[in-house]
Amino acid sequence: MDSQTQKAVKEGGSPKSTRFFTGLLKCGKCGKSMKIEKAKGATKTYYYYNCSTKQAGLGCEDRRINSAIFDPWMTDVICSEVLTERNLKDLLLQLNDLCGSWAQKKRDRCNEIIQQIKEYERKNSRLYELLEDDSGIYNLQDLAPRLRSNNETIRKLNTELAVAETEKPPQLEISETDLSDLSELLLDIIKTSSNPGKVREFFKTFIHSIVLQDNEIKVKYRPEALISVNSEIVPSEVKWLPLPDSNGGPAD
Repeated sequence: MDSQTQKAVKEGGSPKSTRFFTGLLKCGKCGKSMKIEKAKGATKTYYYYNCSTKQAGLGCEDRRINSAIFDPWMTDVICSEVLTERNLKDLLLQLNDLCGSWAQKKRDRCNEIIQQIKEYERKNSRLYELLEDDSGIYNLQDLAPRLRSNNETIRKLNTELAVAETEKPPQLEISETDLSDLSELLLDIIKTSSNPGKVREFFKTFIHSIVLQDNEIKVKYRPEALISVNSEIVPSEVKWLPLPDSNGGPAD
């Protein structure tokens, strides 16, 4: 990851919330969002996640969770489950598969363009046959606009084909050492970031919701982004739940 990427993660635009998990935390009782509320102490202000239903006076329970304690703990849990060398290696394998299919996709695209060119050439051929018809029904003035349009399309397709044929395949030069360094770098960037909004948006790319229940926390995530879990590292029970597939059943 280059210095510009690191800077973007650390110093991006001003976030609306200074908490990592705003918008991700859900109340396990009513299913509504957990929102931040402030409480002033003798020397400082404290910030808590609390059920938005309770905050609105519409029932549910008081679920005040100190964000100063919860955020770093939950961040450690997520980082230890996602930003591992194993998961990054799996990502590398997926990228290698994409590179392997690149050449076939290029051939398919070039063949598609060639077929389009041939189709417009056939259209022109039929127009010229009409001009040569002995009946004299059609003349060049009648057919010239269509011929010009077809020729312009053929010209553009030939240009597109030339560009497609000269495209170079993507190059992946990532070693296992690079992956280890990347894992450590991502952890460092997340934990030292001065922009909680950027970290929150990063978490949202693979986490759907974090549901706070009485004795456990359920994290709903994208299975392709979270490969393995180790609940022994968590000081209280955390359940990692794959999101259901498009048919409403559990993901494979």
